[in-house]
Amino acid sequence: MTETELIVHVHVPKTAGTSINAALQKSLGPGRKHVEQIIDDPDAFEAAVGESLWIAGHVATPRMRTAVARLGRPARYITALRDPVSHVASHYNWLIEIGHRGAGFLNGHPPGIRALHARISANDNGNPHAIRDILIQHSGLFMNAQAKHVIGPGFSDPEMPYRDVLEGFFDVFLQGHGETRLTEAFPGFVLEKENVARSHFDREVFRDPVLTDFLMDRNRLDHALWSIAKTCPPKARDRQP
Repeated sequence: MTETELIVHVHVPKTAGTSINAALQKSLGPGRKHVEQIIDDPDAFEAAVGESLWIAGHVATPRMRTAVARLGRPARYITALRDPVSHVASHYNWLIEIGHRGAGFLNGHPPGIRALHARISANDNGNPHAIRDILIQHSGLFMNAQAKHVIGPGFSDPEMPYRDVLEGFFDVFLQGHGETRLTEAFPGFVLEKENVARSHFDREVFRDPVLTDFLMDRNRLDHALWSIAKTCPPKARDRQP
């Protein structure tokens, strides 16, 4: 890695992204997370990134690439994905967890998210039909969230070449499928669990056919992305963006 090269983490929520950020901080040094807060202000973005060796944010890949290109620095892009059913279950569980970290933490979320927290917390979360009802009503939040981040606005275009997008990343960390290539590229990069949420219901309910069949249909683009990511040969990931 050159002195000015920037590691850019497209942080998909609930994919161990907080752990990746912590490992980047420990192994590389200064960085900036949550750049989604400033990405649309070029001056603020450039000033905030400054001498950072890595940045991360809940930002779709095309939007992130546009902002980073303005910096004029070479960059390597990384992201992480997880099994689509597990991802939705984790996101659902997180919306309960936010009420168990103190009033300040909960109140730092938008009113709509706080209202959804209250509803999910009061739901019969052992009943797959009751969970499915919430997922349907809030499909924009739960469905295909990984594809929306990694692929971007064109995620639902049937002509979108998912594999080409994935091969543009230096590394795509797949939870449960081996080590990240970052452990080879950067000495001292060690993933340790951060920001772990306790389970507030039995997540096995998400393996009930009511939910697996529903998610295979409504969350199918995340299923497609996950399937393709698992078959991307490691050699392809050596391509520099």
